[in-house]
Amino acid sequence: MFHESTPARTALLIDGDNINAKHAEAILAEAPGTSVARVYADPTHKKGWAAHPGLELRAADQGKNAADMLLAIDAMELALAGGVTRLTLASSDADYRPLALRLRALGCTVTGCGTSKTPESFRQACTRFVMLGVPVPDRPTELPPPGTPAFNDHLHALIRKSGSEGMRLADLGTHMVRHHAVTKAKLPQGGWHLYLEAQGNLFRIDNTHGPARVHACA
Repeated sequence: MFHESTPARTALLIDGDNINAKHAEAILAEAPGTSVARVYADPTHKKGWAAHPGLELRAADQGKNAADMLLAIDAMELALAGGVTRLTLASSDADYRPLALRLRALGCTVTGCGTSKTPESFRQACTRFVMLGVPVPDRPTELPPPGTPAFNDHLHALIRKSGSEGMRLADLGTHMVRHHAVTKAKLPQGGWHLYLEAQGNLFRIDNTHGPARVHACA
């Protein structure tokens, strides 16, 4: 069984055959202070990732799913023997859905990072999911204070863009921090779930099918 010399609490594992190295900085930003940061890639993808010294490169043989298997083995060993409780998995591959679900069943928090082509099945399997390739403004756009009609109008329009399936509550929180510097601490109720429930009939929260999603009422 694999053992870390000093048990890590957080780990970042990247499928380098599936995710382009241009997303390295964005992925690292989603896993600050991680104790284990590894990228799994075959010889054809190693060069781009080797340019990022903050990542440990683990070479995979060429062949279908070679990197996937190495990543999955390490993830389970880190969770079972390495003391890791928070993992970030970077891939747009639906094959990681069973791994994310198994890690969560072990009590781990799983953040997924992937591009817009990431299947919904993997997104839903994660505790939270971060979309890569979405431009982030250099300076957050300031909004009116939470609780005001103008602030709620912005939320309503944002959530409606997510369509009939609604927006994951965790993704809403991430968006508001990254784009508007609105943290949970700035909300009168101290959290998005309670804040949205307090806004009358503007929003509806559904957590009957996995992670909570919020819908904008008509």
